[in-house]
Amino acid sequence: MERIKSAAVRYPEGTGLRLSFGEDHSVAIDGVPKHVDAHLLEMGFVTEDNRFVTRSEAYEIAVKAGQIKEDSGERILTSEMLRHARSI
Repeated sequence: MERIKSAAVRYPEGTGLRLSFGEDHSVAIDGVPKHVDAHLLEMGFVTEDNRFVTRSEAYEIAVKAGQIKEDSGERILTSEMLRHARSI
């Protein structure tokens, strides 16, 4: 079963896309080269297979994997939700 591993930021570099990982998005952003325009950053998560997923897709994966409980809110995953669930 697919599980969420960590927060990630996807950004353009050269002719491709790169990822920066971290325990939360602020740490992941710190790994992005300073010359990258902040408007080009895409926040998301990576799975244990290192697949980048959007926050909404990550939410669905985390619920199915039992990493978080389903919420009636926006249905997007935040790094705080994962951190809170791991501390319980």
